[in-house]
Amino acid sequence: MAKYIDAHCHLMSNTEIVRARELGVAGMICNGTCPSDWGDIVRLVQNNNDVFGAIGVHPWFIDDLPDDWDLELRKTLIANPDLMIGEIGLDKTRPNIDTQISIFIRQLEMAYELKRVVHLHCVRAWDLIMHILKQNQNKLPPLFVAHGYSGTPDMMSKLISDYNFYFSYGERALNMPRRIQQTPHDRILVESDGDVPANVVGIAMRVASIANITTDLIYENTTQVLQNG
Repeated sequence: MAKYIDAHCHLMSNTEIVRARELGVAGMICNGTCPSDWGDIVRLVQNNNDVFGAIGVHPWFIDDLPDDWDLELRKTLIANPDLMIGEIGLDKTRPNIDTQISIFIRQLEMAYELKRVVHLHCVRAWDLIMHILKQNQNKLPPLFVAHGYSGTPDMMSKLISDYNFYFSYGERALNMPRRIQQTPHDRILVESDGDVPANVVGIAMRVASIANITTDLIYENTTQVLQNG
């Protein structure tokens, strides 16, 4: 039976986890978005050997953060050394971009300090992301996962060579096959981006067909991410 890993999902029920397993989903990377879900993710990871966690502050949820959010994030990460950092990033379609940048940079600093993989959200802000990465060239995490990548092929090459990026594609990316075809085969991941990780099976089959690769290769790519996490 083929195996799959959902490289980017969100909090899900035990029923959905069991259903995903039955279809061959051997791993699920569950991303947090704000302090209120970090504890739920920790418990989900502790109770399921095939669920991997990432916690962070998503740019959509920067309002009403407690003053000590970063101390609490660091404390939780230290207490759970297998946790990654995500979903974090920048989104120009949302307000308060300066605040977004400040929160994003603080989380990048933490990822560097604690050597954690980062799961990245970016909407119309690749210019800012590239500038921040360049400014912090020597203080970056070991690996990035670009969730729903929307940048150019040229930028993709630089992200791989300079910052060790992988690229995760979900349902929406299936309407843009050229982007998948332009992604190096050993950097392609797949995602459900929701609370139904079983959906990643069909997505993986379609992405593999578009890229002319096997779903086994996509699975192996994601194991590389987890080994760095």
